[in-house]
Amino acid sequence: MPEDPALPRILMRPRRRYRCLALPDAFQPPEAPAGQARLTAAIRDALTPDLHPIIRPTAPGAWLCAFLHAAPRPKRAATYEHGRPGTIRFTPRAAALLLADWRHGLLYAATPRQDALPAFLAALNGTLFPGRRPAAPFQTLPLDPDRLRLLSPQDRRPGAPNAPWAELRLKALAWREPGLGGARGELRWDGDGFDAAEPWPERLQRLTLLIRPPGAKPGAAFVAELHRGGDLLAALSPHTLSALAALIDHAC
Repeated sequence: MPEDPALPRILMRPRRRYRCLALPDAFQPPEAPAGQARLTAAIRDALTPDLHPIIRPTAPGAWLCAFLHAAPRPKRAATYEHGRPGTIRFTPRAAALLLADWRHGLLYAATPRQDALPAFLAALNGTLFPGRRPAAPFQTLPLDPDRLRLLSPQDRRPGAPNAPWAELRLKALAWREPGLGGARGELRWDGDGFDAAEPWPERLQRLTLLIRPPGAKPGAAFVAELHRGGDLLAALSPHTLSALAALIDHAC
């Protein structure tokens, strides 16, 4: 069956939780079929033998490597057909995703289960990154939400046409008290939390931000969640990569 040309866009459209990594210098765009075959074989060994690869450029300086496979267990859904209720049993599609943004030196990786991420990343050594030793570690970026306290109004609404965003708004933040079972808290704003009077709490764990790309209408903004420790919940697309790269730079 021929591949749907819109499938890469469909895969990237949902927000996913990505691990943000520094792109190793050994990266080579997987343009050759032989290189794509070696990468797919390594991912099969790491995850599951039954997967479908999609490897292609998605933006200038960015490559998507997606590996579709079946979810671990089937699901049921209620239906109503031929005048009566019923059920169907189906196997959902899961995906391990990797996006290499070498213009900004970033590597985004996501797997359906967090415990599968180390094996997924290890399979990139010697395949997507020729010459790296099999156990070479990847550098998780030390994202720190507290660093965004330092953004000035000019940083958040720069106005320049070449700025990474036209507007950056704070919509929510979350924190957690120390200790086992420490209390959690969250603040939300209808407007912009950066302009709110209340001080930010200590021990921030997550910021939720509304980002409007340059030249975009207010309704074309997108949401990103920045998590302490290296995770980003966002949709990756040609329209969001530059803004997300700038956000990550401010948080490191």
